[in-house]
Amino acid sequence: MHRVWLLGAYGVGLTRRAQKLAHLQRLEAAGNVVDAAAAALDHWPAGFFALLDDVAAKYGNAGTTRLTDRFGGLYREVFAASRKEAFADLRAGFESYVLQRWPGQLAARNRRLSQSAIEEHVWIPVSKAAKELHWRPQRVRSAIERGLLQGRLVERASGRVSGVVHSSSLARLKADASTWMDLVRACESLHIGKKAAKRLMAAGQLPAIAGPDIDGHPVWQFRREAVDALGALNALESRRTRPPLSPYGERFETRLPPSSSDMVPCRHTDAISRTLVTEQ
Repeated sequence: MHRVWLLGAYGVGLTRRAQKLAHLQRLEAAGNVVDAAAAALDHWPAGFFALLDDVAAKYGNAGTTRLTDRFGGLYREVFAASRKEAFADLRAGFESYVLQRWPGQLAARNRRLSQSAIEEHVWIPVSKAAKELHWRPQRVRSAIERGLLQGRLVERASGRVSGVVHSSSLARLKADASTWMDLVRACESLHIGKKAAKRLMAAGQLPAIAGPDIDGHPVWQFRREAVDALGALNALESRRTRPPLSPYGERFETRLPPSSSDMVPCRHTDAISRTLVTEQ
């Protein structure tokens, strides 16, 4: 009976202290509570998830990533030590909701949740993501803003920005970043100098994925695919400008006939000319 009152109260409540409903002794008010509880329990777990979404939207602070701030009394009641056995299914449903939908971070301070739920949670703090990538936290936040990472940033009242990153998105970026080239390696692959590479960058033909003007990283970095694509294009252009091959494997070359000024007299030519004059 307590679970019906708890879920129903939060289903129809309009304040953060949703369990303190007025006129609950009235039949109509009691009926609304029962209907709200039934909606959460009959369509399990979708109905319960919908109730948690509503609670977070009505009573929670959207600018926080703390479970207690978003779900308030409902979170504390579901995980109350005195109702561990009675609310076992509600606890399991809440942990399932957190694993699937909660975009905030979980840490050791979330003592009400099971250790497995904390370890399996797909959203991890920016600080932990930075350690895995060997990046500075500011660079990770920049990656979230640029769409390289799926994540969420929250600005605190103090002005400090915190956030979380989806674990699968982090794994993809980690694998992608392991193939990035710095400027030296890109020049070696393209057989060009740094000045030529920077001209290509300015023209948009060699796009950088990281660097001083992009995410604050001191070294310019490029995706291997971008470098390889530019190298293949350059090779194709080079083949187009070369003369064609002859049937013997030699290249045809177009040569202009020499001018009279380029011709050098030969002693055999002079001897033939003297013979012709003598015969005449």
